[in-house]
Amino acid sequence: MTKQKASAGVPGTGKLLHLVPKHRQIKEGATKMLVPNEELLAMREALRELGAVDPPAKVGIYIARLSRAILTEAKDVSDALDKLVRKYGNDKGHDIFTLTPPNNKEGDPVSENWDVFAKERKELLAAESDVEAKPVIWPQEVPIKVALLTMFDRWLKVEGIPDA
Repeated sequence: MTKQKASAGVPGTGKLLHLVPKHRQIKEGATKMLVPNEELLAMREALRELGAVDPPAKVGIYIARLSRAILTEAKDVSDALDKLVRKYGNDKGHDIFTLTPPNNKEGDPVSENWDVFAKERKELLAAESDVEAKPVIWPQEVPIKVALLTMFDRWLKVEGIPDA
């Protein structure tokens, strides 16, 4: 008697299915984009400004979902930056860590681990994260700053204006 491997397949086709956990599947209509981590942190700030705009309720829900997707990834980047500061920074007590860069205004001596920290920080910020969100159609009659449209151009499209 021989053992057979269990596999998921499409009956009658001989094709195997690639099983992906539900939380990793791309939602219908969603766009998965690679976004540089440095840009994610900038988007986090711009989301506050976008949140101040008053779009229709339906658009507001989609903006909230987009915000959640961006903020989740940005938090991971922020946490990684915090770990770097803890790893290379000077412990001042009370959970306070400091790093002194070269050419600082106070003239303090540069932290001994600054070069290693700066290199790892640069690599982290240059790396990319996956952000998955559905595109949002912004109504033409609701004013929005061009800077915000530019920042979120991967997902935010103005109604009636074709992509360039």
